[in-house]
Amino acid sequence: MKKITVLLLLVCVATVLRSQAEFIGTKWTAADPAAVAHWQSLRFGMFIHWGPVSLTGHEIGWSRGRETPVATYDNLYKEFDPTRFNADAWVALARAAGMKYIVLVTKHHDGFCLWNTKLTDYNIMNSPFHRDVVKELASACKKQGIEFGAYYSVMDNYNTNYPSPVAGQNDLKREHYDLDAYENYLQGQISELIQNYGPLLTIWNDVPRAYGPSRGAATINLVRQLQPDILINNRTGDGGDYDTPEQRIGTFQEDRPWESCMTVSAHNHWAWGGTDDGVKPIAECVRMLVQCAGGDGNMSLNVGPRPDGVIDPEQANLLKKIGAWLAINGEGIYGTRGGPWKPTRQIASTRKGHSVYVFILNQELTTVELPVLPRNIISASLLGGAAVRFETVDGKIILHLSPHQAAMATVVKLDLNGSAMDIPAISLPATFSPPMGWNSWDFFGKKHINEQIVREVIDAMATNGLRAAGYNYVVVDGGWRDNHLAANGGLLANPVKFPHGMKALADYAHLRGFKFGLHTVPGNFDCGCDPVGGYGHEAVQIAQFVSWGLDFIKLDKCRFSQTAADDYHQTNNGWNDDLLKATYAKWHEILAHCGRPVVFSMSAYKYYDWYPQFGQMGRTTGDIRPKVYGGAVFDGGPGSVMFIADENNRSAGFAGRGYWNDPDMLVTGKQGLNQNEQQSHFALWCVMSAPLMLGDDPRNLTDAEKSIVLNAEQSP
Repeated sequence: MKKITVLLLLVCVATVLRSQAEFIGTKWTAADPAAVAHWQSLRFGMFIHWGPVSLTGHEIGWSRGRETPVATYDNLYKEFDPTRFNADAWVALARAAGMKYIVLVTKHHDGFCLWNTKLTDYNIMNSPFHRDVVKELASACKKQGIEFGAYYSVMDNYNTNYPSPVAGQNDLKREHYDLDAYENYLQGQISELIQNYGPLLTIWNDVPRAYGPSRGAATINLVRQLQPDILINNRTGDGGDYDTPEQRIGTFQEDRPWESCMTVSAHNHWAWGGTDDGVKPIAECVRMLVQCAGGDGNMSLNVGPRPDGVIDPEQANLLKKIGAWLAINGEGIYGTRGGPWKPTRQIASTRKGHSVYVFILNQELTTVELPVLPRNIISASLLGGAAVRFETVDGKIILHLSPHQAAMATVVKLDLNGSAMDIPAISLPATFSPPMGWNSWDFFGKKHINEQIVREVIDAMATNGLRAAGYNYVVVDGGWRDNHLAANGGLLANPVKFPHGMKALADYAHLRGFKFGLHTVPGNFDCGCDPVGGYGHEAVQIAQFVSWGLDFIKLDKCRFSQTAADDYHQTNNGWNDDLLKATYAKWHEILAHCGRPVVFSMSAYKYYDWYPQFGQMGRTTGDIRPKVYGGAVFDGGPGSVMFIADENNRSAGFAGRGYWNDPDMLVTGKQGLNQNEQQSHFALWCVMSAPLMLGDDPRNLTDAEKSIVLNAEQSP
């Protein structure tokens, strides 16, 4: 017997060594192209985070040692008895939502396993529930025709062979650990999942912080050996078959598959967040799905079931509403590829065969302009509805929607006279017409603006007619930044005035149908001499803006100086023309490849011939005189309305569709002009096809001001 045991041991060791020799320094086996195409065709899946942690209402894995003491967390399974769990009901809900696959978190960072694993006692079979959740859910998926995949965390804070004992504390390590032994454990458990519950659509790894490329490659090759047509995501330690942007929509990417993992939770909770967690609006969830498909990606939408095993009715009702929308419009989602137009906040498109599907995400749009395609349009119609009138004018396709057609995420199907699949992706202009919106500077300046005021302004603009009239940009000017940069050159929000940060504010604007923008500076210092400029940190700061979801960047020249002691009033604020051009060109170049359509507003206080080359808006004048500078003046020298208009008119011939001269903001409202002067001011800006950026307080819009700024006949 001992000889047999030793022989088997030697065979096992030889096999492991041979396998490691094959993996180290070599590329892991690529995915089956047919399997990738099938996964992409599904487009929409359900993610499920669940386990004993649902008893607490805190986040799975990450709350261990944070909100919940480690010892308490690790013993929650002894109380976990979700007697109302019904795998068939979960899968039926996914089907009702229009989801084509389910990925269950079988083991999160906390190490607890939802299946009958033979490799640890820390599993569902040793809870009072004593039922194999993975087995029941995999079986229900097969029965109802839903694909099934398994999330399996690489990080395992419960396993004593893993270095980190607590999630989120990367510097804390166990005194004794054994990664080789843990790798054997991981591979053994993944083997159990594939062999006992497969075939699986995917293995979904997560947080491979202690893993290097060789261990990650070994995982990929293992799953390929066990199931050749399986996919595995990019969190193995050495890449994978598809990317997984988390809690954000991926950018347009057709050369590599991707899947955004998002949450239904209003607070972005993965596990059950308690009775007050809430859900996102239906329009936001549909928008996320549409923008994923339009970007050529999938979306998995997460639910966190309650501790009794039921998916909360509020979450379930939301999913059913998504399913009702997909029942009409799913033709434009399933089995499509992204494009030909790259998605924006307002428009997305997908394609299949000779058809293109245009998703209009702004319910107030009745006219949609798109760059022409290298194919002729034969017909245009709503999915499940009437024909849509269209025309081609000046290199643009114009779709005309009647008011009842402009509902949430309207889908227009365009039938072409040839294949839509070989059309190169087309970037939509950040703006076809002069932007309209609101900027905080003229009324609130730097000192008086804060997060609460901006939220109130957004709410007011959503209800007082401004949003409906096309004022859809909300731009926070000076006053939002802290007075220093982060260590990496990144920008910091003022912690007192903007305690929730700028991403939260951008999200607030987006959820209410607005685009969001910020003021920033390209030199060393801002206009108030704080050292918060972007010079030398352009890539870092633009990456921040993209991650925050910005739609508009106002790059204000302010000052370029070597030290803070330099005279602020020196010639051109320390800039020379070559340096100024090179700096704005650098911002343009990075923004052009940031993967997000952003209006680039250049503010260098006079017209430069490189403006149309680099951005969509260019300040042709000095500042108009607003309330914050003592009150507006209609005709009275520099800063007056007429002076600004005359100065802007000198460069009128350079403006056109896609680039707009910017003579600064509108000083309507309670800023010093009388009613006739305000009407003339507004009319002048419209005649000049200037951006209409209100500089007043939209919370207190008077009827007199409404009669001016809501005059649709004058708008550019």
